[in-house]
Amino acid sequence: MSYSEVIPGGRRLRCQDVELSRAARIRLEWFQFYETHDRNARLTCRRFGISPETFYEWKGRYDPDDLTTLESRSCRPRKVRQPGWGAELEAAVLRLREQYPRWGKEKLRVLLA
Repeated sequence: MSYSEVIPGGRRLRCQDVELSRAARIRLEWFQFYETHDRNARLTCRRFGISPETFYEWKGRYDPDDLTTLESRSCRPRKVRQPGWGAELEAAVLRLREQYPRWGKEKLRVLLA
């Protein structure tokens, strides 16, 4: 059975042979229920025990032509800042921290300059 037979309206999907994870299949059930019950979001949320915020977040992502939009995304940042100092500077700061443990970064900056 293809997903186009399950989704109300029966549109042909471009990704008929896609393998969905268990979580994505559950989200697909949300939207099937939503479509068959007069697009009532609150009823869908009560039926599946999810918050409206969660439902609307997934509704914004959902594309009926691409069921892979129901898969979870990584929450890892795309870019991570790299340190702007080298190993020598780090070692110098650590030595000064040991020597003057109560001094803050402003005083240590003067000593390093």
